[in-house]
Amino acid sequence: MREKQAITEQIRKRYKKASKKEKKYILNELVQTTGDNRKYEIRILRKTSTKQVLTFVNGKSTRIRSNKCLRPKNRQGKRIYTDDIIKSLRKILAFYWYKCGKYLAIIIREQMPYIQVHKKPNFK
Repeated sequence: MREKQAITEQIRKRYKKASKKEKKYILNELVQTTGDNRKYEIRILRKTSTKQVLTFVNGKSTRIRSNKCLRPKNRQGKRIYTDDIIKSLRKILAFYWYKCGKYLAIIIREQMPYIQVHKKPNFK
């Protein structure tokens, strides 16, 4: 296992610097050497190594990762619905016995006049 990790770490450095055409050959070589799945090897080679620091917080040991492994902020989706809308949709979903979204959308369209009349139901 450690040999596999050492080989992968050496090849990872070459893989990051290589062009797209060269990456194909490097990947073929690694798959042939390790015998692992091609997609698995791609994921391993693209993964960046993160440093973890072990610290003590309130008497318990805690691992802290660097910020590099977190998802970039620009990739977070924009929020479409507010918390109030989500809360009411959950109530509607529960009222209609948790139908799937395909059927729930049709039900909501048909029942919208009644839903608008009773904007604040006493579900608590």
